[in-house]
Formats: sequence, structure tokens, C-alpha cells
Amino acid sequence: MNIKEKFENNPVIFGLTLMAIAFGTGIKADSFLNGTNEHSFKKKSEGITYERIVYKCDITGLSELQKAHNARLEILQLRLLEFETKASNDTIITSYQDKYLGSAKRVREDLKTEHNEFRELVKTLETKCKKQV
Repeated sequence: MNIKEKFENNPVIFGLTLMAIAFGTGIKADSFLNGTNEHSFKKKSEGITYERIVYKCDITGLSELQKAHNARLEILQLRLLEFETKASNDTIITSYQDKYLGSAKRVREDLKTEHNEFRELVKTLETKCKKQV
């Protein structure tokens, strides 16, 4: 018997060798597919950097505006949760569920309006700040 036949006739050593080879192949394939290898499938993404704009003027009352905005959003979100809960409650009559669903839709529109108005206000204040600089 030569070495190859002795190796193949011993099932423990043969099985362990196959497992070690499969493990090594799996590790290499994983690094190749997940982008940790230099020859990988996934292209390395370029780091995106954002330039933060710093203004030299102080916008007075912006923190109070943000607090008031967040308070209004919190109230609207609580009302939205309440209406959606009632609209999905099967023990309530269907016509009432429809009314609650309509109310939830109006609250969602109010949330969008609140976001848009706050963004516009901040943009206006930033524009005034840029003009002063």
C-alpha cells in the first residue's frame, strides 16, 4: 500500500483533512465575497465626506424654536398613534374606524406641514445669517 491508499483507508484522518480544507476554502471565499480581500467582488466604497457649514453669527432663539417644534411633533405623533390604534381596533364600528383613519391621515399631513414650515424657517434664518457675514 502506498501513502495515498493508507490515507484514504483511514476514515478519521481523511474526514478531518476534508473538513480542514473545506473550512479554509470557506474562509477564503467569505473574505472574497464580503470585500475584505483585495481581489474581492465588492468594490470598496469611497468615503463620502460632508462639509459642515459653520456660520459666524448667532441665531437667537433657535434652540427655543427647536424645542417648540419638537413639542408640537410629539403631540402630533401621540395623536397619530391614538387615531391609528382606534382605526385598527376591530371592536369599533366600521364607520367610526373610517373616521379615525381619516383623522390619522390629516394628522400625517399636519406632521409634514410642521416639518416643512420648520425647514423653511431655518432656511430663512440661515439666509439672513449668510447675508450678515
